[in-house]
This record gives sequence, C-alpha cells and structure tokens, in this order.
Amino acid sequence: MITEDAVEQASLTGPGVLPMKSGAHGPNVEMLQKILSDLGFITPVTGLFDAKTFQQVRYAQQKAGLPMEGIVDEATAAYLNFVPIETPAPEPGKPVPKWIPPAPIVPASFEEYAAMVTAAGGLVPRAGERPTVLGIRTQTTCSHEYLDVFAVLTANGRVSVFHGSTVPSYVGKNRGELIPGSYEVVPHGVFHLDEAWQESKASYEIRTRAGGQPSCWRDVDGDGEYSDAERAHTSSMSGELFHVGWSDDYTQHPHHPAPASEGCMNLPFDEMDDFIAAVGGARASFRFTLVDRP
Repeated sequence: MITEDAVEQASLTGPGVLPMKSGAHGPNVEMLQKILSDLGFITPVTGLFDAKTFQQVRYAQQKAGLPMEGIVDEATAAYLNFVPIETPAPEPGKPVPKWIPPAPIVPASFEEYAAMVTAAGGLVPRAGERPTVLGIRTQTTCSHEYLDVFAVLTANGRVSVFHGSTVPSYVGKNRGELIPGSYEVVPHGVFHLDEAWQESKASYEIRTRAGGQPSCWRDVDGDGEYSDAERAHTSSMSGELFHVGWSDDYTQHPHHPAPASEGCMNLPFDEMDDFIAAVGGARASFRFTLVDRP
C-alpha cells in the first residue's frame, strides 16, 4: 500500500534525483536494482538503468496499480520503499555509461527474409503455394511492447512487414514461450477484444507440421526470463494463436492496446487487418517460421 508518508519521504531527495528513467546511472540505480530484486523483480545490479531495469520497473508498477511507464516517479519510489540519495556530479573527463536501446530491424528484401526462413528449416513459398510468415524475435524477456517483427512472404515475391510481439506479456511461473521453429497455422475464428464483444478480429492457431500442439519453454521460476536450464526442458502448449493485441485498457486506447497474452503472437490493432489481408484472409492457412534475432 502506498501511503502519503511514503510519498512524502520519497520526495525528500533533492532536485534532479526523481524521476529516474532509462539512461540514469550510479549508486541510486544500484540501490533501485537491489530493491527490485529483493521484491521478486529480479534485476542485475549494474548501476545502469538499462532495458532490463526498465522492464522490471514496469512490472512493479503493474503490481502496484500504477501507470506502467517504466519511470521511477515519487509514487513508484514510495511503493518500492526506495529513497534515493543526492549524488555528486561525475568527475570531469570520467566516462559515463550509456544505455543504447536495441536498434529497430530495418525491413529487408524478400531474398534476405527468404534466406532466414531457409536457414531455420522453413519453406519459402513457390508459385501457387501459401504464404510463409517469418517471425523475428528481438525480445529476450516478457514485454508489453511490439518490438518483434512479422514478415509475410508470398509466392509472387512480395514481402509485407509488421510490428508484433512473440513473448509473454506477463511475468508468472510457468509462462510459456513458443520455441523457434517451423509451424503450420490454420484459421481459428474471431478473437474478441472486450467483454461486450463490440470489436473482433480474425485469429489463427499455430500447430506443428504434423498438426499437433507446438512446444514451448516454461519460465519455471517466474522471473520473466528463460534460462539455459529452462530452455533444456520443453512442454506442449495449447491454444497458441496469432491474434490482435489486447489489454485491459482497451476502452481507453482502442487502437493502441499493448500486447497482453501468455505467449501468443500479437499484432497491433491498427496493423491486424493488413496482416490478415497479406496472409490471404480470415480463413487462410499459412506457414510460420520463428527465429531469434540474428
């Protein structure tokens, strides 16, 4: 529970300390990372407010019922019982660590995407064949962002590129993440966006090439990451879909809801119709090859 006293205490830190956000560095960031880890939001103590710290702050804000902005403001600091201290300015000439966000993937040519599909054991569409969707996973932890890529390759040599998410949106024990590989995808019917079912989009079910349930890794310890040990053990995953991104704040942000699923492939609301058209329509089937970012 966030009390007024806690907020007041968090604000008594001197100018410039709060809010803290991506790119911040120093002892206060180390303290923040230790507190996050102690509360179960496992964060490497690097002293740099990097992408991992940003994600774990968002998860903490989600649990606290605060806006998931990834910025440590007074309310977030109060929830974490985090009281930063004023620190001196860096010494002149001393290098300052920088957080460099991952660069976006620039759309490639059909041939380049086709080579990635072939290298992963997938099939590139030939004349008269169904499309192949190449999924490029750029995220390594659970995420509420569309930072992955879906490239639809068609038999006429065209490629259409879309934003997407291939990872679970929520941290939790045993959350499943689809293993990279080649799959068959079939129509699944409509996916309803809200309780009133006033908005819906076509969805598709992911199956193995033999028609069975795909395999996934399980986040056994619920830290939002998949360790080598967790990747060494797989299990089947039912209900693995391609569907439009959905979130609890859909009514407030109907055209930009964040992806919210336990491991399905999500696309933004305002890109889903174009994706459906690119794969051949709501009743189309297609091949799907998922790879990790090269």
